[in-house]
This record gives sequence, structure tokens and C-alpha cells, in this order.
Amino acid sequence: MYTELNAALAAARHALALAKAPTVDSDALIDSIDSIIAALHDVQGVALQAKEEVLESRARVEELEAEAEKRDEWARISADYELRSIATNVQAWIKVGTTGYLGDAVKLCPSCFSERRAIPLQASQLRSATGGAMRESIKCSACKFEVGFNGGFLNAE
Repeated sequence: MYTELNAALAAARHALALAKAPTVDSDALIDSIDSIIAALHDVQGVALQAKEEVLESRARVEELEAEAEKRDEWARISADYELRSIATNVQAWIKVGTTGYLGDAVKLCPSCFSERRAIPLQASQLRSATGGAMRESIKCSACKFEVGFNGGFLNAE
């Protein structure tokens, strides 16, 4: 942009010198004014390009700030949960410090949790593959993760 500004200033100085001359060459003065206009047009183009770059940079900064905010929010949420066994061979994310019967605790889907989503697991019943008796299960409404288990929920200590 400085090159374009210097060119515009040089053209203006040249036009001023022509205008102050004892005899004015009107064609040369017109050419000099045309040079000023062309140089100012170049300056304007560079300024618009710089403005576009600034706007793009601001948009990127806003995107990065939003990502950082989401990351910080997830850090706050995830700090409140721990992966625990809630039944034999069944794990889920539950609130840190949860005690007592884990069937009543809010359980978050381990699959979704690893993808930074806090999705509660829903109590359900699952028929065995052989078509036998129903057994307890928990299911995620988002990713459809489902696990059946025998014996009920554990008690936390």
C-alpha cells in the first residue's frame, strides 16, 4: 500500500509542478491528473483488499473464541463426572461423589462423552438374543448405544 501511496504523491507533486510552471502545457497537466487518478485507484484497491483481510481475520478470531469457549465449557462439565462401574461389566459417566444405589444416579453415555457430548442414558429393557426373558438395559437416545446386564445396578461406596 505504501508503494501505491508514494506513486499517488509523486503524481500529485508532478501535476503541481506543471501547474506552477510559467507556461502550462494542458496536455501534460491532464496526463498528470490521469496519473493521480490511476494511482489513487490503486491505493483504493489495496485498501479494500486489506479491509477484506481484516474482516476475514476477525471472523477467524471469533470462530477460535467460540471453539475455546466450547472447550472450556466441556472442561467444566466433564470435571464433574467420572467413569464408574454401575453394574457388572457396565460402565457409565456419573457425577463425582455419587453414593448409594446407582440405579437412581444420572448416567451419561460413555460413547457420547468421549465425543464431548453429555447425553443421559435411559433405563430400558432388552430381550435376550435367543428371545428369552427381558433384562435390564440402558440406552443412549443419541448414538443408540445400548447395553443389557443381569443383576441390577450396583451400590456406590
